Amino acid sequence: MTRRHAAALDALTDLVEVARKHRDETPDNRPGWRQQWDHIANQMDAARTALIQEGDDYLETAWAMVDSGRITIARHLVTVNRRPR
Repeated sequence: MTRRHAAALDALTDLVEVARKHRDETPDNRPGWRQQWDHIANQMDAARTALIQEGDDYLETAWAMVDSGRITIARHLVTVNRRPR
């Protein structure tokens, strides 16, 4: 495994953990938000699994998923923080 491969795995793992953390912190009266966080976590976990299974053939796609996951989480946080709780 290359350093770049390991770094992508670490980044995807971090994104899964961040999304799950936010899901767990979402109030129970906001099930839609919880589902959205779950969806983000599942997408990042699927990318992580594909990287493990496919190896370097999936590396560029994995990095694209990392970028996408970071943007999605940031946008979701902005949206959630704008809405009244």
